[in-house]
Amino acid sequence: MTHVEETKTPKERILDAAIDLFAQKGFAATGVRELAQHAEVNLAMINYYFGSKQGVLKEIIDDFFSLYLDVLKNKLEGEVKPRNLEDLTTTFVSAIVDFMRQRPAQTRVVFTELPSDMPELADFKASYVRQLLPTAVPLLSEYIQPYRKGPIPIDIIGPSIVGIVIAHFLMRPVIHQIFPQEFDDAYYDRYKKEISRIVLRGFAGVLPEIDQPEPCEKEENHD
Repeated sequence: MTHVEETKTPKERILDAAIDLFAQKGFAATGVRELAQHAEVNLAMINYYFGSKQGVLKEIIDDFFSLYLDVLKNKLEGEVKPRNLEDLTTTFVSAIVDFMRQRPAQTRVVFTELPSDMPELADFKASYVRQLLPTAVPLLSEYIQPYRKGPIPIDIIGPSIVGIVIAHFLMRPVIHQIFPQEFDDAYYDRYKKEISRIVLRGFAGVLPEIDQPEPCEKEENHD
């Protein structure tokens, strides 16, 4: 056990070990005994702190989304209001990327593990997202509506933006194999700019005219 690990409580070591193992092997393939060994704790401590392996997963999800929600709310409710749609997009994407970059393994666990025998976890995750809607929806509506003539599909736009960012963290080992590079500050500065551009202007890098009304037919001159 390292010096840093020695300063952590047994509960913290269990959570750290669970994140490592669930990210590497998956929730289902990780045994409780293996988890206890990895965390260097007594098997009974897992039941004491979490009740079960499922309880550990719920705690990981709870920790992630509570912090994630705070970060996004602070960004979107900050004193300086986004100036336009581009500013809002960049702020939103940057906040998500920076947060997930700090906890890539936990991100993989949270967005890939949803055991079929724990349907309550879907409700648990949804409860956090609902808390963000009163902040996000008015901003998205204000800045996107000028480009659309119909209702804004928040149920499509929101998950799509988050999904694009998550894909990087889920596939980062594969990306590194194909394009060997350092995932450093320079990379993520470029990454945030590219994702913001894709979200805002599409892959071609232009802002197309969206949902333009059909051209009116010229009235026949009966004179």
